[in-house]
Amino acid sequence: MRGKRLDAIEKLARDICWSGFSGDMCIGQTKAEYWRDISWVARSGYIADAKHLLHLVDRLGLERIVAAHTAARKNGASWT
Repeated sequence: MRGKRLDAIEKLARDICWSGFSGDMCIGQTKAEYWRDISWVARSGYIADAKHLLHLVDRLGLERIVAAHTAARKNGASWT
């Protein structure tokens, strides 16, 4: 049975969650299955993160964020 369709914020939250935790512990799971299996508390936190990210992009502009990211990566920055 399929659940309700995710709205844009929920999809972004799911992608943030998946990008941080996909790996050996998620073998055999899809992004949707992993999202379905996490707690509502965790899911709410990722939704808040997604909203905050969009707020920052709105306030700073995507071009500014991309430029900072590009410059940081050129200088060897890593976020892992």
